[in-house]
Amino acid sequence: MYNLIKILFCLILIISCKDSNPVSLSQEDCNYGIQCCLCYTFTKDNYADVNLPDNQDCIVDNVCLTRGNNGALYNAYIHSSYSDMLNSEDDVLIKWAEGTINEALSGELTFYDGLSNEAGNFGQLVQLPDRPIVAYLVEHDIYINFDFISWTSGQQGGGFSYTRDIPSISEY
Repeated sequence: MYNLIKILFCLILIISCKDSNPVSLSQEDCNYGIQCCLCYTFTKDNYADVNLPDNQDCIVDNVCLTRGNNGALYNAYIHSSYSDMLNSEDDVLIKWAEGTINEALSGELTFYDGLSNEAGNFGQLVQLPDRPIVAYLVEHDIYINFDFISWTSGQQGGGFSYTRDIPSISEY
């Protein structure tokens, strides 16, 4: 039953992607050398309205990532801003670590409640494009690799872009 839920989750993600964002079903296009069921590129432009759905990457129904004009990523489904996330006592639905899914599965990584200096040991976020990042969807027990393409630093509008993938069920 649990594997059926994971398969359905993967199919829902494939079907729910917007046509305007590149989606790859090819293993060659995934970044970390593992077989993928989905590669998806998301971009939020500088100064884009974070309240618009086009500026949020909704990975699942209750995890929608975005970023204000500065600061780190936050889950817009629960929080209204990065500061709101830092001061919240709500349950965390996504956790972050530097590394890959394979390292996470082998127990080599420490996961933090946020992708930020305050929430974890990530250092300068402008350096994200040079580092492998993995997220863990707590309620779904699923790991996702993130390959950050860009990150606008300082008070310059909060733009960012990444490609994320989800490993196939056989990886588990």
